[in-house]
Amino acid sequence: MSTTKTLHHEQRDTNRLKLLDAAEQLFLQHGIQAVTMQQIAARAGLSRVTLYKHFSGKDELLFAVEIRILQEFHQSGELYTTGADNRSLADVSALIRLEHKLTGYLAYFRRHRHHFRFVGLFDQHYSISYPNQELEQQYRQALSGFSNTVQLLAQGIRDGSMRSDIDPHATSAFIGNVFIATAHRIAAREAILAREHNLDMQVLPVMFCEMVLRSIAADPNYQPDLKRRLS
Repeated sequence: MSTTKTLHHEQRDTNRLKLLDAAEQLFLQHGIQAVTMQQIAARAGLSRVTLYKHFSGKDELLFAVEIRILQEFHQSGELYTTGADNRSLADVSALIRLEHKLTGYLAYFRRHRHHFRFVGLFDQHYSISYPNQELEQQYRQALSGFSNTVQLLAQGIRDGSMRSDIDPHATSAFIGNVFIATAHRIAAREAILAREHNLDMQVLPVMFCEMVLRSIAADPNYQPDLKRRLS
């Protein structure tokens, strides 16, 4: 590829990221319905022509923001699961690898809690149906990255580190949906919830992950080490 083409692709990628960042900021500030494509282009410092070269409308832009969040969330879990050298966790049980994955999810939430506010907006906006099959397929493809949690749970049953009576598919869905729902609620209303419960709300996602791990562990004496891993 020529230098000119490389620079063009780099500029295109940069513009796309600017648009995604601008869109998420505006949606969180004003709500999805109130934000226009023109406002997004202006916040990104780009023309409407450039905006429409990347996204044909608001739906496509909303899905792009949501999918980016899901991919980053998944990648954080995978990074903690494989270890820095992609081999350091190869010889440990599936239960310990799941503990590392949940640590990655918790670390992502601590760094990017505002993303979970957007996830809540997205879920509410598309609570009945998706706008078209193409965007639905893109969203499902993004979710498919989480299927390796099912495989990890099945491996845990085989290696004896997890209970043999758990359902890998249902347990994976439970972990992902309840974690994201908890993260969204805290991200959206943390100060109010903290006053209502007289509690540091940051402990709740950790407690949830610890409860999941203890409930599926074959060893009744197993104790997760999430707090140390997060420190």
